Amino acid sequence: MTLDAVSATTALLDDRYLLQERVGRGGMSTVYRAMDTRMERPVAIKMIHEDDRAAASADRAHTEKALLAAVDHRALVTLYDAQLIPGRPRYLVMEFVDGPTLARRLTSGPMRPRQVARFTRDLAEGLAVVHAAGIIHRDVKPSNIMLARDSLGGPWTAKLADFGIACEVGSPRMTSPGIVLGTFAYLAPELLRDAEPGTAGDIFGLGLVALEALTGSPAYPTNGTGRGAATARVMNPPAIPDRIHDDWRVLIERMTRLDPSERPTAAEVARSAETLMQVTRGVAAVRDAGDETAGAAAGRSRPRRRRLLGGAVGSGNAG
Repeated sequence: MTLDAVSATTALLDDRYLLQERVGRGGMSTVYRAMDTRMERPVAIKMIHEDDRAAASADRAHTEKALLAAVDHRALVTLYDAQLIPGRPRYLVMEFVDGPTLARRLTSGPMRPRQVARFTRDLAEGLAVVHAAGIIHRDVKPSNIMLARDSLGGPWTAKLADFGIACEVGSPRMTSPGIVLGTFAYLAPELLRDAEPGTAGDIFGLGLVALEALTGSPAYPTNGTGRGAATARVMNPPAIPDRIHDDWRVLIERMTRLDPSERPTAAEVARSAETLMQVTRGVAAVRDAGDETAGAAAGRSRPRRRRLLGGAVGSGNAG
């Protein structure tokens, strides 16, 4: 069975997985929603493309399988199964997350600060598990963060997905010098200087994601990939608008420092975000920001903004 055949019709894959609809496509794979007919549960099938890049795609799929199998956390998409034998359709079977990506959610505008604190805490806890296993995600960005719906109507649960370019700390390069893997708008400055990837790069990316969720706009233009844009990124940390309250400013400034050795660990970020959850109940992190939901009634009364305690966020961080 070829990828084209699978794409053209609903099909039963390996007498087990009933492919239903395509939900995403990238350069090396296509993702389908499917039904695991044995376990009777929805799953996501990541089909590896069989084209002129098949060898590289398969190598990355093997790496992704090995890395995902080594970690387990509620903020990480779970790997269930894999079929990577050559000569047959190659795929990974993962948890299906019933909800939008964070990128899609942010098209409706900024989020409430408590929601941002919650997903920052959860993702940082997940990254702490990933980093403790000696793994670097390398592509922390809104489109790789899934928002799972709570079946009981509770808050969204954030899950980090797509370990397709993840690597082990200290692993040999898979690209030539000067070639950087990742998404330019969320890359740490040291990677633009051709430094070896490290766990601090994931922290930088998560800091940019949190800032974007608070403001509703990416810190760096998504189409700025030229030499001038790269130079500016290496020399200057992201601009944090004055309207961001002090507690958030302290955390994001630390997460996005130019020197990776000065950034907090994932565990430290999680503790700081937990503190922010407690001190931002009903408080806007962005002064005069819009409500969370796009199109909220203009006449809705809002609680009076107050300035948060500037030192609260530092309680869980190393000096």
